[in-house]
Amino acid sequence: MKNITTLLILAFTSLINANDIKEHISYELGPEIYYYRYEEPDIMEQDGVFTGIKGAITYEKNISIKLDGIYAQGKTDYSSYRTGSMNDCNNYMYDIRALIGLPRHYYNNDTVIIHRYIGFGYRTLFDESEGQQSTTGHFGYNRKSDYYYMPIGISAKYKIFNRIETHSEIEFDWLLTGIQHSYMGYLSPRDYDITNYQDFGYGIRISTDFIYQTEKVNLGFRPFLRYWSINDSDIDMGFIEPANNTLEAGLSITAQF
Repeated sequence: MKNITTLLILAFTSLINANDIKEHISYELGPEIYYYRYEEPDIMEQDGVFTGIKGAITYEKNISIKLDGIYAQGKTDYSSYRTGSMNDCNNYMYDIRALIGLPRHYYNNDTVIIHRYIGFGYRTLFDESEGQQSTTGHFGYNRKSDYYYMPIGISAKYKIFNRIETHSEIEFDWLLTGIQHSYMGYLSPRDYDITNYQDFGYGIRISTDFIYQTEKVNLGFRPFLRYWSINDSDIDMGFIEPANNTLEAGLSITAQF
């Protein structure tokens, strides 16, 4: 943790001292839609379609500081060979990140730009299944999943035509800690709310933004893939959160100015 803090301080200091590079602030805002699937292998699966909105603000000088966020919601269908199935479970997700980018590298007469970054992220997903009953008579309960993670990524911009460029990113997300809240206490006096901790896991993000440039606003069309793989949790009151994976694949359309 000390090394990470030192890196962030040095990066911020570089930003302050970079007087030879012009400042630039940019904004990004737009909707996104994606297919969502959560799976605990050989136990259960939940999938559905989410819609949401994403936004970002980026300050650039020698290095860059970026704040971005996503809010999305959707209905999912649950299925398990143990506890039956349920449809139309409400889900809500948001993901907030702070990123610091290192100085960019320019190639091929500035038509190719390589950018590396690191940061901190917080993702939460709330599954609102309380009160619903499955096909086998089991009652659902609310669940909240919190991920604290460190994104480490690299991006590349390619100038294709006069007004069109691509912006591709690949990112590794190192899970710092995951906290799973299972609100089962309402089921009966013998049940309790459970909290499990998951300390081993990772995520991967891949995307390519196709950007059409105009005089005032750039339009971006971005297919993306987000994936998480999380190991078994610790044990709380005899309960464990099983190893699981999450897939999100979709498209966002943004205005960039």
